[in-house]
Amino acid sequence: MAKPYDATGKDLLELSPTGWLDLLGVYRPPEKVAVIDADDPPWILHVEFQTGRDAFLPGRMMLYNAALHSRHLMAVSSVAFLLRPEADDAELTGRYRVAPPFGPEWAFGNTIVRVWELPVEE
Repeated sequence: MAKPYDATGKDLLELSPTGWLDLLGVYRPPEKVAVIDADDPPWILHVEFQTGRDAFLPGRMMLYNAALHSRHLMAVSSVAFLLRPEADDAELTGRYRVAPPFGPEWAFGNTIVRVWELPVEE
């Protein structure tokens, strides 16, 4: 079953896809941006809306990013919009570090946007 905010988040993305990119500081001409099923854009914007604390969010973001990259063979940028302070956690730094028992340590990076910290104008 879909989460209760999924449909609302998707509706908001469809209303103004360039507005969301502007919010992230990424300019694209409106005619170059479209909400699609991710079949063939030059890159994919993966968005998660979070209303509550989720200890697995960093790993899940990495998993979804990797799955989208694997499926579409293109770059994927992942963003988590934290909609309420209750969704925040000190662990949400935008870096998910992985230290395997051997081999190099590595990290997955994503963007965390704390919506309540944004200026109201945005």
